[in-house]
Amino acid sequence: MENKSVPFSTHCCSKTRAGWFPILRLTIKKRVRVSLAAIRATLKRRRHESVVDVGRWLQRVVQGYFNYHAVPGNLRRLNGFRLELTRAWRQSLLRHSHYTPLTVAPLQTIGERIHT
Repeated sequence: MENKSVPFSTHCCSKTRAGWFPILRLTIKKRVRVSLAAIRATLKRRRHESVVDVGRWLQRVVQGYFNYHAVPGNLRRLNGFRLELTRAWRQSLLRHSHYTPLTVAPLQTIGERIHT
């Protein structure tokens, strides 16, 4: 398996169930970490804004990220990005003094709302 880096993705050879060898374009992990760190820092700065405004902002961020990085074979990394972003937003929400700990069901709804 040979990898070659380009500005936003790594190209690598994969194998399908039918025996074909497609070339996958996967988002570079370092780029994902940098993007998540920047979003976490912004969430920290926007902590005192309303939850609705921050949710709308996050939805636009995720939509833009998915529009840029959504290529065949990269959906697993995009889902990981969305899960980490949902986790970061949950941590940000827990910092609000008037929020009780969120259960899994509302958080899944939040994650689904971000993705769509």
